[in-house]
Amino acid sequence: MLKYAKFYKCALQVNPCSYAKYRGETTSDEDSYNRELVSECEANKIKVIGLADHESITSSEKLRTTLQEHGILVFPGFEITSSEHIHIICLFSNEISTDKLKSNLNYLMNDPNVTLGTAPSRNNFSTIMHLVCNELHGFAFAAHVTGDNGILKRGQTSDAWKSEDFRVAQIPAGIDQLDPKYKNIIKNTDVAYKRESSIVFINAKDIEKPTDLKNESASFRVKMSKISFSSFKMAFSDPQSRIILNSEYAKVYPTYIDSIKVTGGYLDGLAFDLSKSLNTLIGGRGTGKSTLISLIRYALDDEPSDDANRKDLNEIIRNNMGVSGVVTLGVKSSEQLDQSYTVKRRFEQDPVILDQHGNIVNLKVKDIIPNIEIYGQNEIMSIVGNSDRKREVVDRLIKVSKDTIVKIKDCNQAISNNSNEIQKLLEKQDSNAEKLTELPKIESQYETLTKQGITDKLKSFTPFVTQQATFDFLESNISSYKISLPKMGGTDELSSLHVKTVNNEITEFNTFLKTEEDKINSKAKALYLVYKSEFQNWAVKKNEADSKIKKVIESLPDFHDRNAQEIATLYQEVIQQKAQLEPLRSKQATISKKLHGLRQDRLNLIEDYKSVLDEKNSSIEKQIKKLNKHQLRGKLRLEIQPQGNIRKLLDYLGKLKGIGDAKLRGIADQTTVDVFTFTNNIRTGDVVKLMDTYNLTKVTAETLLRLTESQLLEIEDIRLTDIAKIQLFVGGKFKDIESLSKGQQCTAILDIIMLDNKDPLIVDQPEDNLDNSFITNNLVDGIRHNKNSRQYIFATHNANIPVFGDAELIATLHEVDGQGEVENSGVGSIDDENVKKNVINILEGGAKAFRMRESKYNIEM
Repeated sequence: MLKYAKFYKCALQVNPCSYAKYRGETTSDEDSYNRELVSECEANKIKVIGLADHESITSSEKLRTTLQEHGILVFPGFEITSSEHIHIICLFSNEISTDKLKSNLNYLMNDPNVTLGTAPSRNNFSTIMHLVCNELHGFAFAAHVTGDNGILKRGQTSDAWKSEDFRVAQIPAGIDQLDPKYKNIIKNTDVAYKRESSIVFINAKDIEKPTDLKNESASFRVKMSKISFSSFKMAFSDPQSRIILNSEYAKVYPTYIDSIKVTGGYLDGLAFDLSKSLNTLIGGRGTGKSTLISLIRYALDDEPSDDANRKDLNEIIRNNMGVSGVVTLGVKSSEQLDQSYTVKRRFEQDPVILDQHGNIVNLKVKDIIPNIEIYGQNEIMSIVGNSDRKREVVDRLIKVSKDTIVKIKDCNQAISNNSNEIQKLLEKQDSNAEKLTELPKIESQYETLTKQGITDKLKSFTPFVTQQATFDFLESNISSYKISLPKMGGTDELSSLHVKTVNNEITEFNTFLKTEEDKINSKAKALYLVYKSEFQNWAVKKNEADSKIKKVIESLPDFHDRNAQEIATLYQEVIQQKAQLEPLRSKQATISKKLHGLRQDRLNLIEDYKSVLDEKNSSIEKQIKKLNKHQLRGKLRLEIQPQGNIRKLLDYLGKLKGIGDAKLRGIADQTTVDVFTFTNNIRTGDVVKLMDTYNLTKVTAETLLRLTESQLLEIEDIRLTDIAKIQLFVGGKFKDIESLSKGQQCTAILDIIMLDNKDPLIVDQPEDNLDNSFITNNLVDGIRHNKNSRQYIFATHNANIPVFGDAELIATLHEVDGQGEVENSGVGSIDDENVKKNVINILEGGAKAFRMRESKYNIEM
């Protein structure tokens, strides 16, 4: 059975079948009319009807009975005309008798001689309002205020408009659709009509025929935990939370937990339904509020981000769930297009998810509640001192398009690939340069051997020396070659003939690839056989030449302390090295040309990357401005510093010899650092510019100037993240939260966490570290503003949250015989007397909160 408060549609100006006579129209069959009216109520989900014929009671009696028989709550009443000819709808409890209604009507007419239905009352508008609301304990509102016989159409009625007992007025549509000449009055800014308390505006179109109930302006919505006349009237004491026009009713479909059941452990047997708006768990200390939050968290497989809180959660589960324990949650999932699921988790087992038919589905909890946010006691405090966590909290509010994310990823990959290519060429260039240092010595030795005539005598030997190196190179390349062509993926889902056709084509394509792959590898093997054949033919010639060369070598004269054989060996080494090194000169030139091209490409890639960042930053800035203006409503202000988190750069530089955090303070003090500009400043070699730009000492600047090009490329591959600056409005101005108290910082973080998420927010004692002024002015205001589009579940000791937040559900936990349980009479909203007593008796500041609420919202409790 649902005990929480929810919105119910109410149509408060429904006329009986006989109303047609009043309009001068033909009367239809009353029974048919009544049945059709019931049918329209059911079709349009209207739960409350106000019957209000013009100065008539008996005409509505049969309709009243028919509606009540079909479970529709009826507030009987009538429409009356004041002495100023202003029309007023007067409604009374569903329990009132017909005789009492007649008596009330006669009393309000204040004229025993008048013929009902033809003349106005002797009482003026203010008097009728006072009598109905106070003496007769009914409910009254000014009918069609902008239409004929409406309070704003009757001319000089500003005094009537300012009547103290006048609180509710009927308008024909949404406030923004009203005639502009009435808007200042409606918004309570017209001096002549200025009131101390604002009017509550409702839609209650005059129902002439049953089909009129389809009209959006025929009804409005009232939030009640139990449909009754007293709950209905109480709702108008807090209209901001409990009264809404159909046109303003949020057509949103958030994910919410609609039920919870616990089997085993400390809360064994606990079971109740949850509202999709604000739910508060109250009770004395040790009654299981935190345990229940932990069990919900455990069922949803959500773990705290830090070790300490993770350990606390595991301990609570182990101590309070029991080895046979089961937590069962009902979930309505926005992510899964408003489908219903059951999430069950047993002790030390994984969660199981069932569909609405009780069948297990192959889904994870994150598939149905991807963005659930749960915070244990003091867990929000851990966000305050962590810049990355704060940025994550703000990032929830910012949407970066998938296209932009892909572009940034592609740009980063392109720059990284470019870095890798440059790095490889630099390594090759350095390797070649090191080898080329040997070339002058080799050339000198070759020149000496030439002067001695040795080169000329052994020139027939030269081709075989160089060709051997070539054959070695070819053998390495050809023997290791083998290709494997990537295959195209198909699908196992073949329910469609068209899909089968495509899949068959993919299979044929892969067969074609395999055939071509075999052909290529076969061709490579054949090529290797050609190589071996040609090498063997060459080896025969080499052996023939070797015998001739041997004779030449034997004829060589000794040179210094080297004999002929040693000179021949030296010549062979010189020729081989010369053959290997001389081409490196041209290769170096080629590498330099390629590096130039890659660096030019890099400039373009970096510019592309920065352009995409410009798009992202521009989009974020627009979103932040909108957030600051609308959703944060002057209580918070956000600012994003692009690339403001330079910790990764500082960590890299801090590892360099002779550089530590202290020497990098000038860089750390920068609002933002562009790594590409930073490296370019180093490449210029201007020590003074480096010192001035980044406020560095000369020694530190000179150390940075000694960075290699490879190191500079590594720096350019560092991606700095944005920083979120959060400011809270305190003492008449915005202040950075870093300069505020821990409680004020928590307030700011909570304000942000409550925004822009379709999945529930669950917090254990959100009031921790907050003072009451911030709870009532920031936290509660945020809750009231957002609770119709997001579910909140809070365990709390502070009465301000359920009372000022006007919680749709307050569940009272208590301990009986060592077990925690929900008190049956203590579940509902504050329009339930038992619930109200529990709030006053249990929560800190309960009675005070109700007094403050009475003062703040002009509510009688």
